[in-house]
Amino acid sequence: MNLKKGDTIGIVATSGGFEIDRFNDGIKIIEEMGYNVLIPPAVYEKEGYLAGSDSLRLKTLTEMFLNKDVKAIFCARGGYGAQRIIDKIDFDLIYKNPKPFIGFSDVTSLLIAFHEKSKLKTYHGPVVTSLNLLERKNIERIFSVLSLKKEDSYSIKSVDPFVINSGICEGELIGGNLCILSHMIGTIYQPNLNNKIMFIEDIGEPLYKIDRMLTHLHLSGLTNNIKGLILGSFKNCGDMENLYKLVEERFIGHNIPILAGMGFGHGNINEIIPIGSYGKLQTDTGTLKIKL
Repeated sequence: MNLKKGDTIGIVATSGGFEIDRFNDGIKIIEEMGYNVLIPPAVYEKEGYLAGSDSLRLKTLTEMFLNKDVKAIFCARGGYGAQRIIDKIDFDLIYKNPKPFIGFSDVTSLLIAFHEKSKLKTYHGPVVTSLNLLERKNIERIFSVLSLKKEDSYSIKSVDPFVINSGICEGELIGGNLCILSHMIGTIYQPNLNNKIMFIEDIGEPLYKIDRMLTHLHLSGLTNNIKGLILGSFKNCGDMENLYKLVEERFIGHNIPILAGMGFGHGNINEIIPIGSYGKLQTDTGTLKIKL
């Protein structure tokens, strides 16, 4: 389903509460791009570090998928909380009411779960409260991608590529926040990474914790047959040279293309990547071509 100017975008808060000024700035940007916005009153609720109770956040999410006037859904913020409602989601309802679902960070758990359980093509991209951190050209590209039709293609090019292992690979794209991905291992919602191109990003994690997460992925066996690996932003995660050495060490036996420095995640560039779409990675040119 491709988004058109004038369509209504619904907003949900599946994770943590948010700063109202940043939220309002993000809503203004969506409206400036030519879309109507539907904000349920429940989005503004807070309960501790959560954006309202689990039951309220689940109810709002369900209602957005059922609302025929809503053509796409943006998450208000990441933080934490999405995993708390996954086991109560009606995935058959999502399957019968497909629409673009956009978010990142903590929302990774829903992106993966909807893809695995509802066959929904989800979009790893900005949340409402992060839109005002992005350049206008980046924002325009995001909505341009959401307007594309099935079988259309587009490319993402790294502005600061770092090749950890050169090569070319093709496969279905899957990934998101590294911390959330690692916490999905061992659950019934863990992603199938076989023959996929995996992309990862994170924020505020020291090197030893990233080591733990990558080692967890390695020991789980889930990454044994991935086709390639793409690293986005690892903001406030220490020295990038040491991080890249760690990634090389963890994946040295896989002999797959590995490219770092792609513009997605918590940085000032957050390109949209559809989970479940087909990608072609070329490390030497720092490009990822995506076919919807």
